[in-house]
Amino acid sequence: MATVAIRCPGCGANDPSTPDDHGIHTCAFCSTRYKMSGQVATRMPAPEPEPPVLPGGTTLWVIGGVVITVMTAIGVASAVVAVQPKEPEYTLPDAPAITWVEPSTTSSDVAPPEEPAATFTMHSTRMSLGTTFYVYGEIENTTRTVTLDKVEVVVVLKDEAGDEVGTDHGYAVRDVVPPGGRTPISILVSDPPPFASMEFEVVPKKATWTPTQVEGLRVEAGPLVQDRSFWKATGKVFNEGSVDARFVEIEIVGRDAEGLIVGVDTTYAKGDVLKAGSSARFDTSMVSFARTPTKVEYAVSGRPAE
Repeated sequence: MATVAIRCPGCGANDPSTPDDHGIHTCAFCSTRYKMSGQVATRMPAPEPEPPVLPGGTTLWVIGGVVITVMTAIGVASAVVAVQPKEPEYTLPDAPAITWVEPSTTSSDVAPPEEPAATFTMHSTRMSLGTTFYVYGEIENTTRTVTLDKVEVVVVLKDEAGDEVGTDHGYAVRDVVPPGGRTPISILVSDPPPFASMEFEVVPKKATWTPTQVEGLRVEAGPLVQDRSFWKATGKVFNEGSVDARFVEIEIVGRDAEGLIVGVDTTYAKGDVLKAGSSARFDTSMVSFARTPTKVEYAVSGRPAE
């Protein structure tokens, strides 16, 4: 039977195609599917795609993101549903809040430097020639961190009305006084006017330089001998250290039964240099006390010999 050309409803061309088993034509030019009913061509929808077939009779269907696997073997069909996993979702924790605190610069946080401070306690007095007299006492460095140098004490003389009538001053026996340390002092008040009372002013000064002291110096004192109104002190100084010393000074302090200072004097060891491992004598016959001491203390110091 001869093929009769039919006009395609899609492109209008004379389509020489023949119908399939369902009577559907597929245009040889534009692939439009249509079906003839008499002389009228009606367009048909595109066919559903065939599911892919894997080796072994396995068929895959993808419906709404779900993979359906149909396996056939020996006349038995089974279906396995596999759900495609989603990408994992990560939620980052909130970043912790950071609060910046400006460093405080108030005076309560930064302690101010400690000021020099000291106290003076009068222990006794001793008359000299005429109205001249000595004041004996002790200075204490009351600071925690400041080394003092050449502490001065001013004696203020006042009359009955409390008015100032004169002053004099003296310096600590020891040049350098460490924090919490003590030193004796002897103040000579020369030819004062008549007065009714005394007051004292302490003038502490921060040390700007601390001289190096030789270690290993030791005093071996002889007996204290009274000679008229004075006392004679003798003894030896031993340098048991490893450094030669010079300016070897001996400090002599007399105290009464109550521990009060009744006299202060200083002298030097004989010779310019006290070599390490050697000794030198000292003596002084001009020691004066306000009253007979019950105890005499000796201290020695020296600087390295250059």
